[in-house]
Amino acid sequence: MFYTACAGGRAVGTYVKTVVLGGMVLLVILVGVVVYRALQAEPTSMYDERWATSQSWSESLAFIVSLVTTVGYGRIVPVTDSGRLMCVFYGMVAIPLYFYFLLHLAFVLYVPTFKKIDNWLKMKPIFRNDFVRLVFMVSVAGAAFFLVFVVLPAAIFVPIATYLPYTILLYAAFTTTATLGFGDFIPEYEV
Repeated sequence: MFYTACAGGRAVGTYVKTVVLGGMVLLVILVGVVVYRALQAEPTSMYDERWATSQSWSESLAFIVSLVTTVGYGRIVPVTDSGRLMCVFYGMVAIPLYFYFLLHLAFVLYVPTFKKIDNWLKMKPIFRNDFVRLVFMVSVAGAAFFLVFVVLPAAIFVPIATYLPYTILLYAAFTTTATLGFGDFIPEYEV
C-alpha cells in the first residue's frame, strides 16, 4: 500500500531503477573523463600532433559526453593509442548503458502520458478512428520534440554565439540532436 500511494499508483521500484540507472550513467561518464584525461598525456605520432590540444578537464568531459551520446563532433579526439583503445572499449560499455537509460526513462515518462492522452482523445468524436488519433499524437510529439530539442537549444545559443545566424544555430542543434555530428558548426564563445 505504501509503495503505490507514494508513486501515484505505480510501483516505487520503477522510480528507484530510473535513479539507479541515471546514477550509473553519471558514474560511468565521470570515470570515463578521469581515465580519458589520464591517457591523453602526449600524442603517439606526428600525425596526432595536429589534433593535440590541451585536453583540459572540460575538453575531456566534452569528448566523453559526445562519445556516450554518439554525437562525436571530431574537434576533440584521442591523441594516444591508449586513448583510442579506451575510446573503443569504453564506448562498447557506456553507449548501450546510456541508451538503455534513455529507453527506460522514455518508458517511465511517456507511456503513461500517452495512454492518458489517448484515452482522452477517444472521447472526442473526431479522434475515434485509431489512425487519425495516431497521426495526431505523432504530429504533436514531433512538434514538441522539435521545439524542445532544436528551437530551444538554438535560442539558448543566440547570446553565446552572436557571430552565427539563427539558421546555423538551428542546423547545429538539429545535427547534434539527430546525432549526425558533422562538426562544421559548433556554437562557442568568440575569442
